Amino acid sequence: MGQTGLLDFGDLQTQEQLDLYVQQNIKQDESEPTRGITFLCDDDPESVFAEYDLKDFTVDLKSKEEFIRLDISRQVEHSKYEDGHHIFEGEVYVISHAQDSVYTALSICEAEIYEKCVRGYINRIPKISTSYLTTAELRGVFDVLDDQISGDIIVEEAVIKSPSSKTDILYLKEPYYNLFNSKKVDEGDYFVDKVKFMLDGRTSFSGFLSRQGDTRYSKGSSDIYFDYLLEIAGEALVEKGSIFENKSREYGSREANRLEITYEPGTIRGKEANYELIDALRNMSSSSLTVYHKNPYMHASVLDFEDGTTADVFINSDQKISIIPGFEASKGSLSRICERINSHFHEGEVSEAESEEPEFDDFFSG
Repeated sequence: MGQTGLLDFGDLQTQEQLDLYVQQNIKQDESEPTRGITFLCDDDPESVFAEYDLKDFTVDLKSKEEFIRLDISRQVEHSKYEDGHHIFEGEVYVISHAQDSVYTALSICEAEIYEKCVRGYINRIPKISTSYLTTAELRGVFDVLDDQISGDIIVEEAVIKSPSSKTDILYLKEPYYNLFNSKKVDEGDYFVDKVKFMLDGRTSFSGFLSRQGDTRYSKGSSDIYFDYLLEIAGEALVEKGSIFENKSREYGSREANRLEITYEPGTIRGKEANYELIDALRNMSSSSLTVYHKNPYMHASVLDFEDGTTADVFINSDQKISIIPGFEASKGSLSRICERINSHFHEGEVSEAESEEPEFDDFFSG
């Protein structure tokens, strides 16, 4: 991280000073943008960071007046590195949002340090969860941003993906709505994964937003990043994350708060769809899959190694998938399972099941 020459690094205490520091670094060197991941945490994140000591991570926590600073060092073992390992170091700032329980961990750094020391650290901390946004929800973030700021939001590049793992990079230089109205996206064959965009108006800004809550600030006004992009995306992520709260089944109870992913009628067809969903879940990282039935109906159970969450997954009809959380199923894990289905099977709308739907035992009768 470069030095601004105007603010001493160790003196940063307030959000205003951090905003200025970040903006000055961007002006001096646009090759190292500010990169952030927005996450959800119901507890005080400072106490959560202090509670967990992760293998391969060394963390020096410093409490500031209006944010937390984490000096993170991580040793990564791999044969591609000289001596079989490499140490990555990052200076990370954790800031709170206007909305409760929403935070962003950010750093001025290159992409590999961000992945290893920022996102890599946040993703492994218990009691912290990330969420995801569907294509429609990403479109909603840009709609709100467009309403709240002056100027035109122009998409420079976008990454779109299909559930079959096809990836297309679009170089548009067009208004953001053209991306979401493009044929591949509008017809549902591809979902929007990442968007690099700029603001064309009196206030300049270049930024980035992904469906996983990753953001970048590369040029222009820091106000657009901190006061608008992070806050709007954070509101969308916390709204999505709330769907997965308090869904675990209690010990001694036969009732479960089921989740459903709903599609257009006829989206899920034939036994091939059963196999496609099984393949999507089987290849989810840090998990195992037990398949009970694959034809004529699909029933499988996911075990998430990260926190021990279990969940049963069923195909109910040609337009609906049910997820039945097990005991102590976490918000983060349920979000991860649903994101996996959305990104590697079909993108649909996740919601809590209506009470009139079949009870848990109905899936095991007969």
